[in-house]
Amino acid sequence: MRSISRFFTRISGLPALIVCLALFSASAWYILPALGSLMGTIGGNQVSPDTLLYYTGDTLRKIALDYGEAGRSGYIRSALALDLVWPLVYVTAFSVAISFFGNIGFAKGSRRKRINLIPLSAGIFDLLENTSVSVVMAAFPDIPEPFAHLAGIFTAAKWAAVQASSLALIFAAISAGISLRRQKFPS
Repeated sequence: MRSISRFFTRISGLPALIVCLALFSASAWYILPALGSLMGTIGGNQVSPDTLLYYTGDTLRKIALDYGEAGRSGYIRSALALDLVWPLVYVTAFSVAISFFGNIGFAKGSRRKRINLIPLSAGIFDLLENTSVSVVMAAFPDIPEPFAHLAGIFTAAKWAAVQASSLALIFAAISAGISLRRQKFPS
């Protein structure tokens, strides 16, 4: 894990930050609306499990039933296409941004720089969520219970990790601001 953290720390200059923010913005403008549109046309007005903070296995079963066969198939296609790209984009953008500010705000070799790894947990939980929900959708109506129950837990863990990533970014940015202020106005 340290090597991953060091990789992000090493590549996270201003050009990498600009590229990642541009990719994040473009993806947010393309991938998220495309996912919403796909689910809207296939699943009707049904809610996507990805957007909920938490749900039970029973809730996921109801969503799978309400989607119908076309909606379940559409969900699986979106999870295998667009929803594989989105976690990669946001994990990279968060990790690069945290590293960029961490390079300014934290001392060289500081353990604090490893907060750039927090977004990886969000991406991992997102992929576990997508896999679990896809298994439920594919197996419907013979839903494997562990996947139905774990999907909601993975979703909640994903959102908690996304929030932790946001807090890590704020902490790194504040630390960078304090460091720059100290350099400009030493005591």
